[in-house]
Parts: sequence; structure tokens; C-alpha cells
Amino acid sequence: MKIESIDYWFSDEEEENGEATCPVCGEPWVLVKNGDGAVVSRTACPHLRFAIEPESDSIECFNGFDLEDFIPAIEALARECGEEITGETVERFIIENRSSEEFWTSLEHPQVDTLLELTQGMPCGPSYALHFGAKLES
Repeated sequence: MKIESIDYWFSDEEEENGEATCPVCGEPWVLVKNGDGAVVSRTACPHLRFAIEPESDSIECFNGFDLEDFIPAIEALARECGEEITGETVERFIIENRSSEEFWTSLEHPQVDTLLELTQGMPCGPSYALHFGAKLES
């Protein structure tokens, strides 16, 4: 799986209003209004599969994507890495490893080919990252 970065596009100089969009179709994944950003819960983008927000306890799924179909690939890869996980802990494993380049680049799944990271903050200061799983290639 590929890992790519995406960024916000702001419509004002103060960076109070803008969006982060799908790199293929341009539909918004995150909208920023008056400085507050939120993942779009009903996006028209057919490429988005899931989103993992910072400090989240769950993975938000889109476009009929089902974590149950994703779990066997995660379990197999986790076991190769020496991790012992079961179906109930796979979602927690994904959340805890959402920034692991080694994990994501080793993962293959027909419904998700790219992990996109949206980072906000300063490199030397506080920052957070929002992760999106997507199927960008046909």
C-alpha cells in the first residue's frame, strides 16, 4: 500500500476556512469553517474507505467499506510482525499503528491501496495527524 500526504486548501489568508479533498475526484473529505475542521460524514467521493481521527477510539467507514472484510489482512500481517491479536482487537491495532509506515507499506488489500495522512501543526511543536484509507487506482 502506498502512503501519501495531503494538505488543506484554504480560501482565506487567515486559514480559517478551507478543505482537504480527494486527490482523484476533488470531493471534500474535511471541511474547515471558522478555524474548526471536521471530517465530512457524507462525502460524494467514491474513493474514500475509512478515516482515523486523532484520539479516536473507532474507525469511521465510508462507501460501504466494512472493517470485517479488512480484518483478515490486518490479522495476517500483525501475526507476521509477531503480534497476537483477535477479531475484537483488530480495530484497536489499526488505530494504534495508524502512523506506522512499515505496517501500511506491508499491507495489501483489494479495497484500499493508499493511506493518506493529513498533518496539522508545527514540525517541532504540537501536531496531529488524520489518516484516510482510500482506493485511488482503478
